[in-house]
Amino acid sequence: MERLGILHLAANERWTGVADPVVSLLLEQEKLGHRVWLACRPGRSFARIAARCGVALVPEIRLSPFHRPLRFLSDVRALRRFCRENRIDVVHCHLAHDHWLAAAAWRRLCCNLDERPLLIRSLHQPRPARSDALHRRLFRRGADGLICPSENLARKAEQMLGLPAGSVESVPGAVDLDAFHPDVSGRPLRKQLGIPREAVVAGLVTRMKSGRGLDWLLDALPRVLSEMPDVHFVVVGRGELKEWFKRRIRKTPFAGRVHYAGYRTVFDPVKRRKPNLPAAYAGMDLTLFLGLGSDGSCRAILEAMASGRPTLGLDVDPVREIIRDGETGWLARPGDAADLAGKLLQAMKDRNRLKEMGQAARTRAEAEFSPRSRAERVLAIYERHRSECPTPL
Repeated sequence: MERLGILHLAANERWTGVADPVVSLLLEQEKLGHRVWLACRPGRSFARIAARCGVALVPEIRLSPFHRPLRFLSDVRALRRFCRENRIDVVHCHLAHDHWLAAAAWRRLCCNLDERPLLIRSLHQPRPARSDALHRRLFRRGADGLICPSENLARKAEQMLGLPAGSVESVPGAVDLDAFHPDVSGRPLRKQLGIPREAVVAGLVTRMKSGRGLDWLLDALPRVLSEMPDVHFVVVGRGELKEWFKRRIRKTPFAGRVHYAGYRTVFDPVKRRKPNLPAAYAGMDLTLFLGLGSDGSCRAILEAMASGRPTLGLDVDPVREIIRDGETGWLARPGDAADLAGKLLQAMKDRNRLKEMGQAARTRAEAEFSPRSRAERVLAIYERHRSECPTPL
């Protein structure tokens, strides 16, 4: 493949949401021999961590908010200038602000220019994009290609935006198979929480906020704990419901059986803390995924799969595209406490099956969710659209 100049735009400030997927994709594209840069909002945790990871940043493109029109126009000029001086072939936008900026830079909403980079937009959210008339025009005229993290979301986006069938392409997420793997020891987590080594443990890694399934889980647990008195549950994360959750689990029947394990990280290049999220997955026999977040790739499921752990997840898209029910995990009806309790009992009563399903999950993660595979699929999309679009700058 021809060596490309690729500029990623992500108007993120914090190391959350699209930050990790964007940096992971960017670094893998660089490993494959391409020239790659990132523009994000400077001075915040996203920019600092990306720089520590070795990402080439473009500080002159500040991705200023819309309510500062003069700065936005300055970004338009900076974007054009950077792409011209560095012979950028592809501008890959990850958020709505980035997309509007790139479309404005080459007047994509009112005319087509003969010389410009390819404009690609990724839709990371697990819900389709806004579909008002203005946004429909942006997606129809302001992008050469659209990418979603799942097939079902791609089809929904086409319907909502009035796009031709097959025009939105799907590329699943990816997981660091070296950081998350079955050989990591789970003893530190169990020792910290006072959980016996022989106990069966189910765990939830999530942002602790409304809609992530914490109340659903607590509604289901009394039945599980009454029928299986030796099992334990762990929740890892932080958020506005943390204190509420900690108060609830001090009471019967949760006390001593449901544990809060704090916030864990994959890595922290800024503070140089030792990664401890992989060890949290290693301390679990079964993982839970009970609510969609801001990342449609469902990264927590992929991390559990790479760690060799099956997942019990809610039966919605795009979760059902990742979990193979009965093979790498189970699916439960959203909000149905009885169904969740039944699936938990079914899973946790057979530890040997949990191990077998965990091995199947790891095998699938290696085959379908590696960073290299994702990068190659995205690059193939670039190449297909470049053959149909104007000559780059």
